[in-house]
Amino acid sequence: MKYSQNQIVYVIFFFIILIVVKPIESVEWSDCSDPSDSFKIEKLEFSPEQPIAGQDLIISVSGYLNKEITKGEAYLAITFDRIPILKLKGNLCDGMGVTCPIPQGNYSTTTINQEIPENVPQGYYYVNFVLYDQDDLQITCVDVQMNITQS
Repeated sequence: MKYSQNQIVYVIFFFIILIVVKPIESVEWSDCSDPSDSFKIEKLEFSPEQPIAGQDLIISVSGYLNKEITKGEAYLAITFDRIPILKLKGNLCDGMGVTCPIPQGNYSTTTINQEIPENVPQGYYYVNFVLYDQDDLQITCVDVQMNITQS
């Protein structure tokens, strides 16, 4: 059987994708903040490393806040298997477990427990989380990728 050059290129491309693109096996994050953002993330950890539907995801963050925050807004966007499923905008100082004003300074470890609903579909999730301060300036930005499994 003879293969065309296009077929050979597609097969090679497919194998390169399989080798280079690894599946997400744990929670991965990246700092999408601007250099001028007021909160500099030093460490962000997730437990368990493999999120499971129906269980808590514990998020620990540490960093430095270079100015006092008196009020602000939080933006959250969640994508499931490349399909946007949720966009939320909320008050940073009301309903998020945060009390304003937030003083300037070091934050060694702040822990957030987030329950993952039991009925969440298993699959790959991408989360973009951005905070803004009282002057509508970005405080910080985090992108998170995770593969949520069923128990």
